[in-house]
Amino acid sequence: IGGPPIALVYQSADSSQFRATLSMQMMLGSLFSVILIMFWGIDFGLDDIVATLILIPGVVLGFFVSRLFVNKINRKKVRIAVLSLSAFASIMVLSRATLTWLAL
Repeated sequence: IGGPPIALVYQSADSSQFRATLSMQMMLGSLFSVILIMFWGIDFGLDDIVATLILIPGVVLGFFVSRLFVNKINRKKVRIAVLSLSAFASIMVLSRATLTWLAL
């Protein structure tokens, strides 16, 4: 399950519970995905490792910067952001599927 469905389920939850659940789900999902890709022998090489290493500083920076804003964001703002991002992700998935279908 990706982030948007989990975010929709927890949209009315307390913001600290929402953040913790979504963060854990994303971390474990990403970890399992990488492990399975490596074991199944799908094209996972040096380029992927380099891209990961390039992105790590941004993740760490985002983690520490988020602490500055965690108390300034209330439940209503989180709910609006979750619904907006989920709607955007849904539109993108449907658009991509439609374009792929039309290309056949």
